[in-house]
Amino acid sequence: MTAIETTEEAPPEQARELAPATIGTAFSSIQAFEGAQRMAKLLASSDLVPAQYKNNIPNSIIALEMAQRLDMNPLMVMQNLYMVHNRPAWSSQFLIACVNGCGRFSSLHYELTGAEGSDDRTCIAWAYDKANKEKLLSPPVSIRIAKAEGWYGRTGSKWQTMPELMLRYRAATFFARTYAPELTMGMAAKEEVEDIAELHEVQASVVNDSAPSSKAQAVLKKIQERRMATPAEEREADKAIAAQAEHEEQAKATEPATPKPTEPPKAYVTLSREYDTREKMVEECLKEVGLPPMFEIQWQALDAIGLAKLDRAASKLTKKKSE
Repeated sequence: MTAIETTEEAPPEQARELAPATIGTAFSSIQAFEGAQRMAKLLASSDLVPAQYKNNIPNSIIALEMAQRLDMNPLMVMQNLYMVHNRPAWSSQFLIACVNGCGRFSSLHYELTGAEGSDDRTCIAWAYDKANKEKLLSPPVSIRIAKAEGWYGRTGSKWQTMPELMLRYRAATFFARTYAPELTMGMAAKEEVEDIAELHEVQASVVNDSAPSSKAQAVLKKIQERRMATPAEEREADKAIAAQAEHEEQAKATEPATPKPTEPPKAYVTLSREYDTREKMVEECLKEVGLPPMFEIQWQALDAIGLAKLDRAASKLTKKKSE
């Protein structure tokens, strides 16, 4: 006897519940965003994610969005996306893996020329375009360029200890940015951001600093002087800078303290006498020499420059009274 199997159709409401939800990128719709939040919460609670994503759902959602756009595993993206000086950046190994795995190119190869250890040591990353068999070359990267750009002389730079590896990493980064910018999503490599961040921050502080002899200006000058220095010369320069700083600290410590005046200066007394009867005139004199209104001046806190301004204000007031 043959058993007859019967099937029942699920009600429309149940069928909709059983249907798989199609979720695009995290910010493509409200439904996608809600789904991304649930996934991000799970990832953020995992011990396998880096510290910047641990219990941080917003960061996890952004990493998830990038993973969806790159069609990659979210954990892989999280493990290779770094924050360097408040800028997101990929690891160079990740960019190399993206180029090798995207299917558009053959595996990356490296062509090195010039003597190892010399400034002429140059690396070019290349691969074949699978669509037309064309050989694609990255812009050349050399030790000379690294020194000229300030990468080599940076404090703690890997260019000094691992130049061969850094040449390959930088050439591969240039290749990815030149021929597959969609893989980098407009972001630089971690090593690249580390190389340029220090110099850019100092330059920005110099632009915002009006004093030509500021500390930022001095630091920038030292960085520029050290761009072409060899490691031995750089170590000697660091020793000289440290010795100079120590000498200045010792001189400052032994410098006698300037005694504070116990009585207000004559100019302050002159202006105070006239304040009640000639308030407008006093304030005009103070304004002309760059001092605040009289009621804001505390003569005990004025330095030598402030006291000199106070004298000029008193002189101007005396002159105006005699006119």
